[in-house]
Amino acid sequence: MKTILSSQTMDIPEGVTVKVNAKIVEVEGPRGKLTRDFKHLNLDFELIEGGKKLKVDAWFGSRKTTASIRTSLSHIDNLITGVTKGYRYKMRLVYAHFPINASITPNNSCIEIRNFLGEKKIFGGAKKVNVSHVIHDLSFGPKYPGIHNPLDGTARILDDTSGTFKYYIKIVPTEYRYLSKEVLPTNQFSVTEYFVPMCDFDRSWPAVFFLYDLSPITVTIREERRSFLHFLTRLCAVLGGTFALTGISFCHGHGVLHRDLKPHNLLMDRKTMMLKVADLGLSRAFTIPLKKYTHEVDLSSSVILGIS
Repeated sequence: MKTILSSQTMDIPEGVTVKVNAKIVEVEGPRGKLTRDFKHLNLDFELIEGGKKLKVDAWFGSRKTTASIRTSLSHIDNLITGVTKGYRYKMRLVYAHFPINASITPNNSCIEIRNFLGEKKIFGGAKKVNVSHVIHDLSFGPKYPGIHNPLDGTARILDDTSGTFKYYIKIVPTEYRYLSKEVLPTNQFSVTEYFVPMCDFDRSWPAVFFLYDLSPITVTIREERRSFLHFLTRLCAVLGGTFALTGISFCHGHGVLHRDLKPHNLLMDRKTMMLKVADLGLSRAFTIPLKKYTHEVDLSSSVILGIS
């Protein structure tokens, strides 16, 4: 059963300013400003009585939605406490085997940890963490012939900085079918790499993340054997190209410049007024004398046009 309307209010103390904009609550006080996002809750936030009270409503809410009203008000009350009184965090350092020592630097900028994991050097904070790494092999299943994994042999070495590496991996299910009809289920993937360097105000630690997602599409790869006819076709093409190149080489070696790659090529030697017929298939060149004022030559019962 759902309740038509459930609502609760809370008082805003003096010296604290609360602003509400699209379920984003901003609280400002003597110690600073804090913001909280409540967009994931099906609630309505409203300032009443001139900003002295905050009202939270839930329309047609279930028991879980009604309970979230008090939860959101508790979060806002913690924001008010943070901007008025503040919080003090206490941390206890424990060790299991190597006794560690921690000390605060004279300028209160960081904490130095000594004998961390038995190391002799001083651990000086997140910026001193080196996340250099080498990926020798990364796969999501057995390998099939011709597969290429983009991260194999990847090396990322950091010298003077630190940060966070993020590898966003898209995994595609794959079936490899051999000629023997055997099916090998495996996966192939693509990757996008990002690197975020550390900043002075970062509270996170350097790390290497591998974030993966499965694709809804399955790829099938089949082994196929080419037919004997296809082999003969390719062989004839190679032989034809060899004869053509041989004819071109012969003609150039004998000073005959061919016009195109047709079986018969008519070429004119203007110095000697001789007509040269080049047969590239047979690697031969024929020379026919021309009369001084003739522009037609009779060759094998056909008329061939010369120059005008």
